[in-house]
Amino acid sequence: MEPNATYSSLTENMIYDPKSPMAGVAGPIFDVMSTYFVPTLNGEMEPSEAVAEITYELNDM
Repeated sequence: MEPNATYSSLTENMIYDPKSPMAGVAGPIFDVMSTYFVPTLNGEMEPSEAVAEITYELNDM
C-alpha cells in the first residue's frame, strides 16, 4: 500500500527518543532545540549563538 510501502524501509534505521519526560516532541528539550534550531537553519541566527543559547537553557533546566 502506498505511500506506507515507501516509508517501511526507513524503519531499519530508526532512532527512538529516550524514555524521559524531558525528551520527545512534547518535552522541554524539544522546545529549547526548536527555538534555536529553525532560525539557525533559516540563516536568521549564527550557529555559534544558537549553541550558546541552547547550552544555557539546557543547563538551566
